[in-house]
Order: sequence, then C-alpha cells, then structure tokens
Amino acid sequence: MNQIVNDLNHDSTLHPYFKLQDNLLLHHDKIYIPNAEPLKVKLLAQAHDSLLSGHPGQVKTFELLNRNYTWPGMRQFVNNYVKTCDSCQRNKPTHHRKHGHLQPLPIPSKPGSSLSMDHIVDLPPSSGFDCVLVVVDRLTKEAHFIPTHKTD
Repeated sequence: MNQIVNDLNHDSTLHPYFKLQDNLLLHHDKIYIPNAEPLKVKLLAQAHDSLLSGHPGQVKTFELLNRNYTWPGMRQFVNNYVKTCDSCQRNKPTHHRKHGHLQPLPIPSKPGSSLSMDHIVDLPPSSGFDCVLVVVDRLTKEAHFIPTHKTD
C-alpha cells in the first residue's frame, strides 16, 4: 500500500484505479483499507453489529461495507465474520419444517402380533450377564426379561 501511495505522489498515471484524496487512498472511489485486522473488524462491527444495522447476513453486510470501503479478500473476511457472529448464531431462525404430531400405534388385534423390545445395558454383572433384553406384548402387556451379554 505504501508503494502505491509513493507511486501516486510521483505519477498519478501509474495506478489508474487508485487516487489520493484528503490523505486517503481510494480504489474506484472507495476508501482502500490497509491490511490491518483491527481496523477491518471495527468497520465490520459498525456495519454488522450496530443497533441500526440489525445483524444483516453476509450479502447485506458486504453491500453495506462495499459502498464506501474496499480491500483484497473483503468478501471472505465479511463471510467469516458473519459466520462466527455469536448473536447471529444464537438467534438464527430454523429453516426446517415443524415436526408432525405424535400418532398412536394401532391397537394389536391378537396377542403376540405386536411386540416392543428394548435393551437395558451396563448393569452390574449377575450370573455372568450384564444386560437384559425386555420384550413386551403390546396387547397383553406380558413382559419377558432375557439376560444377555454386552458385545464390544
């Protein structure tokens, strides 16, 4: 950046897209920001975090900054800043459809036609077994407890 400023002070035609105005380096009439991360973060905070801006997304934040400022890699810098904004991540709306209502299972027509099963694991060993397979008939509620071993 210093090289461009020195060149422009000697010959303004060397860099046709740059110009000096009021001690500011302009690139296509936008203030050219040096490679100073604290300054970039401060500008981003002003464009993204302020109460007036309302935490806009990546595109809108870039558009707000790009009106007056520019620097190499600005879009990526803005995208990373917005992606890591704590407030945006906490308040981001969900975009999935609502879960449907729970539906009851149909009542079985005869005993043994519908069984529910579950494993109870990591029990204290008893007679060499450390798990139980629980099988319940959904109609009669008859339960069978089958001792088993956990397979690692």
